Amino acid sequence: MKPFSLITLLIFSLPCVSALSAEPPKTDGDNAPPKPMDYYLKPDSRAGDELTNNMLSEIAETLGFRGGKAERAAELMAALDKQKTNLDYMYRFEPLVAKGSYVPPVVVEAKDVAHITDNQIRTGNRVYEILSPARFVSNPPTWKTYLKTGLYANPIDMPEAETLPKNSKEKAIWERSIKIGWAKGREKAD
Repeated sequence: MKPFSLITLLIFSLPCVSALSAEPPKTDGDNAPPKPMDYYLKPDSRAGDELTNNMLSEIAETLGFRGGKAERAAELMAALDKQKTNLDYMYRFEPLVAKGSYVPPVVVEAKDVAHITDNQIRTGNRVYEILSPARFVSNPPTWKTYLKTGLYANPIDMPEAETLPKNSKEKAIWERSIKIGWAKGREKAD
């Protein structure tokens, strides 16, 4: 029984001994010494630069988007205000408001409609779709209700001073991102 337990002990202890004596896995810097504590206390600023650049870019693009959208909205509102007299005359909704102060539903008619799938074809001479249901109103809508919706030309506040660019590299990122956001904002306002 003793020889069996010695052999068993040897067989099971060999992997443990070999694991303890095994070398750690090789990395790219096989012969590089371990890093000193200062390396970890003062991390490389390159990682911080990338984070700062991404933050600046995002803030500037958002600011540019809001500014571009506000600028374009102001232009559109000025153009609408020049046509105010004509629009007031052409788009009078008072006669459309039913007794009881409700606006009738908006209904769209489509003629000669066909809907084709793999298994069937549906056709119809006319199809009616209710785009918006009837609703109660205290004042009849005007052209402004529809054409000026979503056009906000309020001034845009600058972000906190801590988030503004601090050097020429950051200023270049800031300016590029403002221009990108501005173009997107103007496009969105249209």
